[in-house]
Amino acid sequence: MTTSATAGNESGEQAELARLESRVRRLWYDLAMAERRGQPRRVLERMYNGYVAAVDELVRHERARALERAHERARTRPRDRLAS
Repeated sequence: MTTSATAGNESGEQAELARLESRVRRLWYDLAMAERRGQPRRVLERMYNGYVAAVDELVRHERARALERAHERARTRPRDRLAS
C-alpha cells in the first residue's frame, strides 16, 4: 500500500472511530436522560442493550485497528539476517 493510500485509510479509520465514540456517548446520554425522566424499566433495558451493542462495536473496531497496526509494524520491521 502506498503512503498516500495508507494515510487515506488511516484518515477513514479515524473518522469511523470518532463516529463510533460519538454514538456511544450519545446513547449513554440518551439512556441517562430517559432514566431521569422516569421511563419504564423495559424502555431503559432496551436502550441499555443498544448502548452495550454500540460499545461492543467500538471495542471490536479498536481491536481490529490495533491488530492491523501490529501486522503493519511486523511487515515494515527490518528482519535479522544471518551472516553468511
